[in-house]
Amino acid sequence: MALYVGDSLFHHDNTPYTANEHDLIAKMGGAPVGMEELSGNNVLVCPNPAQNQLFIQTEDIINRVSVINIAGQTIMNMDVNDYKSTSLNVSGLSSGVYLVQIETSSDFTIKRGVIQ
Repeated sequence: MALYVGDSLFHHDNTPYTANEHDLIAKMGGAPVGMEELSGNNVLVCPNPAQNQLFIQTEDIINRVSVINIAGQTIMNMDVNDYKSTSLNVSGLSSGVYLVQIETSSDFTIKRGVIQ
């Protein structure tokens, strides 16, 4: 996770962070807020872009999946527990970019998802 302080971006351990093309950077309420896409190697989110269903598969047990809009609001939560894959019905979501937060038994991952 990365955090803006003033005009600088830092990791949680206070080391400087340099944004790259995989990062989502947003401003909320005039104050800059940054969130790095945490890419767990064992998490697959597809299709991307999605229209009706978003499928999630991991090597570990999924505890919870959340969908967060670009304003930082959690708009969908689902407790999964005891499964390594799940699907989300995203047909009711507006087209746009969302963050898909996946909590597993051993990891925490944030993936970017596009809804058409």
